[in-house]
Amino acid sequence: MAELNSPVPASGTDWLRWHDSYRTSAAMRWRLRSVQSYIADCLDQAPPGRVCVSSICAGDGRDLLPVLRRHPRRADVQATLVENHPTLAARAGRAIAAAGLTDHARVLCANATDPDTWRPVASAQVVLLCGVLGNVRDGDLPRLFANLAALCDRRSRLIWTRGLRTLSPPTLSRIIDGFSTARFELCRLRVRHRAQHLVGLHRYNGTPTALPVDGALFVFTGPLPQTGRCGQRA
Repeated sequence: MAELNSPVPASGTDWLRWHDSYRTSAAMRWRLRSVQSYIADCLDQAPPGRVCVSSICAGDGRDLLPVLRRHPRRADVQATLVENHPTLAARAGRAIAAAGLTDHARVLCANATDPDTWRPVASAQVVLLCGVLGNVRDGDLPRLFANLAALCDRRSRLIWTRGLRTLSPPTLSRIIDGFSTARFELCRLRVRHRAQHLVGLHRYNGTPTALPVDGALFVFTGPLPQTGRCGQRA
């Protein structure tokens, strides 16, 4: 679920209420603007032709969709937003329609940790990993970073976020070092201590890999939605 890094422990988070904090939290708005700025820059710098974008745990798409709506490269974009929460996925679907992006974006209401979710999705030039890292245990980070290569194209850009309140120096080192080991080169890192957030941009310098045959891409430690089953396109 996009933008999941919350000061509230994951096991007790109401993600719908959490998303509503964008209206009241200056820190959340700063993070959102930072992510949107990186997305716009990535689209600006993308080579001519089709630009595929994948958003992992996309929430209601508020980071990506407003940028696509107004960006001059919107006609080149094919975006896939994967979100397991049915209400948030439905919001994203409505936002796609309202922005006139039905030919350029789709939302899959599905589990982003399941490799089968991504098999029909083309490798992406831009990958969003926003709000995920705060819900992955340190010991599972290497698996996540290694599997991200299966979603990437050569020279893909990857945008990520991480809250600072629960981030220890050793965990930050594991994140930076883990990206590097998986051949993701750090391009930019925005830190705002008052906003309690990090926003990073990496470039993938490795060779795209195959999705694993079985097993999760990573383990998400937050709660799965309890408001209905969700595995189809919204």
